[in-house]
Amino acid sequence: MKVSFLCTLLSCISHGLLVDTQYIDYYAVLGVRRTAGHDEVRSSYKALMLELHPDRNRQDLLANEKAVMINEAYHTLRNEYRRARYDREHQSAGKWEGTYGQFTYNYFERDAGYGQFAYNYLKRYATYIWKFVVKGGETEETSGDLGVFLAFTATFVYRNKNDSMTHYKNIKFGVDLVKASQAEYDFLVKVRHLEYLRNDAVLQYAVRRYEKVWLPLVAFEDKISPQNLEPPIDIAWVWHCHMLSPHEYTKYCRTYFRKVLDHSIIKADGAYTFTKGIWSRNFPDEPFELDQNVLNELISCTLSQGGKTKSFDLVAATHRQQDFVYNILLPHYRDPEFLKSAITRYKKYLYLYTQKNNLSNFLVPCYDIDFVWHTHQLHPIDYQHVTESLLGCLLTHDDTDCDRNPGSKLFDAYKRTERNWRELYNESFDISGAVFRGLNLEDKLYRLTVSDMDGCISRIGAVVINFIAVTPVSVNKETVKIKIFKINEAKELRLVQKLKSKMENMTWNNQNLTIRQDSTESTLLIELSAKRTFINGGSLLIGRCQQKFGFYLQNPMYQKGGVFSIEKDMQMFSTLTAAKCKVSGSILSPSLGNIELVLEQGEYEEINMSTNVNQLSDQASGPISDAMDICQVALHRLRSKNGKSFICRVIHNVQKMTSVLQFFFEDKLAAIAHFIGNDQLPKKSQVLLLDFIFIKFEPFRPRIKKTLI
Repeated sequence: MKVSFLCTLLSCISHGLLVDTQYIDYYAVLGVRRTAGHDEVRSSYKALMLELHPDRNRQDLLANEKAVMINEAYHTLRNEYRRARYDREHQSAGKWEGTYGQFTYNYFERDAGYGQFAYNYLKRYATYIWKFVVKGGETEETSGDLGVFLAFTATFVYRNKNDSMTHYKNIKFGVDLVKASQAEYDFLVKVRHLEYLRNDAVLQYAVRRYEKVWLPLVAFEDKISPQNLEPPIDIAWVWHCHMLSPHEYTKYCRTYFRKVLDHSIIKADGAYTFTKGIWSRNFPDEPFELDQNVLNELISCTLSQGGKTKSFDLVAATHRQQDFVYNILLPHYRDPEFLKSAITRYKKYLYLYTQKNNLSNFLVPCYDIDFVWHTHQLHPIDYQHVTESLLGCLLTHDDTDCDRNPGSKLFDAYKRTERNWRELYNESFDISGAVFRGLNLEDKLYRLTVSDMDGCISRIGAVVINFIAVTPVSVNKETVKIKIFKINEAKELRLVQKLKSKMENMTWNNQNLTIRQDSTESTLLIELSAKRTFINGGSLLIGRCQQKFGFYLQNPMYQKGGVFSIEKDMQMFSTLTAAKCKVSGSILSPSLGNIELVLEQGEYEEINMSTNVNQLSDQASGPISDAMDICQVALHRLRSKNGKSFICRVIHNVQKMTSVLQFFFEDKLAAIAHFIGNDQLPKKSQVLLLDFIFIKFEPFRPRIKKTLI
């Protein structure tokens, strides 16, 4: 095959097809009609050079050749004498006009890859090559087009083979991947904190907005730089996940817009406001941002069928990305030194596909490489250009396989990648800070509701007492006093207010006593006393009553405040006459306080269980069988005042030098925390900014304390 192709090129050279320009249609090169005036020719020339100039396309292996051809065409057609002579000498050009023009623009498109170009046109002109080279035949309408095609193909084969394929260091990107990766990290942090972006109904709604509004808007505003277009977060997340399947994204764009829509994760200042203005002008009836009312309605609605772009499920794609986000959201993935190393390793990873049969095999990257790979895919034009220049095709990205068990496709592919990497680069494939942390358990954890936390969260509010009245009692004293105390959980009294009155009129109106209340001082004690004689001195306690106002603070009916009126029988001490105390007033709107739980400490015992957080889904444990899995385990119970309980399971494994904390609400796992392994953190030499603490674990036997919680 190589000999045949070489013979073809030599035959073309002997006929002068690679150097003879007599068959080049200069009108087609500039993309103008044969009747175009001087202004139209000049305008088209400037537009082409602005887009395709070698200084603006340093990654393009054929940028110089394109510029030379455009300059030659313009040099000829801008001068009336040269243009007239060209037209006289090429009167037959009209028979193939448009063919080469179509070829030129397909080739000159920045998003058209070299490999696809060569395949399409070699297939298209296979018959002509056969007739011309083997049978000696030549048709007037195809020979010029064929010559230019072979010239470009020969140049591509020679330069691409000698410049890009010889070393990974020659791979050049048109994107600052350090800044882009940092912007990608910030974007993923933002997405991670928005729980509604994991709701299927919200995601389906976002997919509709993405397909029906956003992509058509981007296609229409194609003159605007991608850095100046920043969609709302729901659309940005769907777009992000769509681009991480480059074949599906490219196919979709070409089907509906006849071109690939570019994107940049790096956004210019003011891009969001600028985009909002464009959106409002083009789609005034579609809100730019999702307001809370729309979100609440979507979250509560029944799911409908949707979220699929033809054969590609965008909703499922967003869910798959949650595990990836969990694995890279550690501070060093934003560190510039770590990212520079990751970019170099990404180049090596791409170059690894050029070796042996790797392009047809499934290679699995470490997470530092995968992170930069994702970032590069978010710039689809540059990603397609780089991968097609290097490999002759658009490199696929498949995130649908997540089974890492021994013998699985992912496991075997990782081992193969590791082996090929070591053979080619003579270095280890795995590095510190770039290994698999585990699956994201967030969607598997029980989400506490407001009702779950009722009784656990204290309320802080104010009780305003406007009226107090006590029915008469039989005492021979002229003056009585009312004392109001707060009682805390330790039964300690704190005086709040004293009120005096004559015996015959024990009513206190318009007092407006404002008393701050919380769950630790939720009870008010009201005491009635009378003044003793001068000889005895002091006060005589007549009676008392108390009221727990915590009931009002915790009651949902009083979330916005309200009025109260109570009547209590008093406990009498100095008289047998019964008395009642009436109190009325209002409760001001309470606010949330602290979570208050009472600890019931458990005992540690030796249990055989795994410390793999992906396997810790319940409270069960098995018999002791493996020394490496022998753990010291304690169950501590945390009870709330309303009887609801949390269980904290503390697991220490001395042999593996790790600890895990699990929190169950009743019998449902609600939260989990664990040590990060040494291999999941980078070494000090790998990072520039020490934004987090490095801990080096030395062999030790920890003394387990029962007072851990």
